[in-house]
Amino acid sequence: MSDMNAINRNPTARDLKIFGVLLAVFSCVVVTIVWWKFASPRWAIRIGSVASILLLVYAAAPSLRRSIYVGWMMAVYPIGVIISLLLLVVLYYVVLTPIGWLRRALVGDPLTRGWDPEAESYWSDREVVSEPERYFRQY
Repeated sequence: MSDMNAINRNPTARDLKIFGVLLAVFSCVVVTIVWWKFASPRWAIRIGSVASILLLVYAAAPSLRRSIYVGWMMAVYPIGVIISLLLLVVLYYVVLTPIGWLRRALVGDPLTRGWDPEAESYWSDREVVSEPERYFRQY
């Protein structure tokens, strides 16, 4: 597992403070969505109760903060992986693929990879560079 995807098992005090605030905000957002969007006050109260207990434990017991943080991160890690992969798929197929199709339709094959049965060779002659200083001026 690379460092970018690794779960931080030793968060700093600052990380734990930020997580506590974000956990409270997330809990409020979820309860609000369940109450208004799904018109289910019973479930909103249940979710809010569980979230309140979790937040009270998080605030009252600093020794458990690290465990709550690591547990939460391990629980949501698969969600992050799936969302990342979906975003990459959307980027590739919705953005890059149409750009490639459009470029090929307007310009043609920039690599001239087409089969030409009458060609003697597919070798491309390039200009010979005589002065070595040109290698330092690539653009």
